[in-house]
Amino acid sequence: MSVCDYSAEPEMRWAEGEGEMNRLQKFVERGAYGEGTGRHAYVLQSRALPKPSEGMEWHQVEKFSAAEEVFENPGLKAVLKTAIEKGCAIVARG
Repeated sequence: MSVCDYSAEPEMRWAEGEGEMNRLQKFVERGAYGEGTGRHAYVLQSRALPKPSEGMEWHQVEKFSAAEEVFENPGLKAVLKTAIEKGCAIVARG
C-alpha cells in the first residue's frame, strides 16, 4: 500500500449550503482495451488521484461499498483507514 502525494488536507463538505459530503470512492487503473495494472485507488476526492501509469486511466467503480469490501477482505480495513486519514491510498494487486 502507498499513500498518494496529496498536499492539501481532505476537505469535508456537508450537503447543507456547501455541496455534497465527500465519501470514499474506489478507482481502478485501466488501459484503452480494458487491460489493468492491478492498481486500485481509494480516495475521498477524485482530485487526490495520482497520475495513472503510462497509457492508463483511472476509472471509478460506481457500485463501491467500503463495508462490503471490508467484509470480503478484512485486511483492507487498514487501507481504507489510511485513505480516510490521508485522502488517498493505493493498493497494487497482482
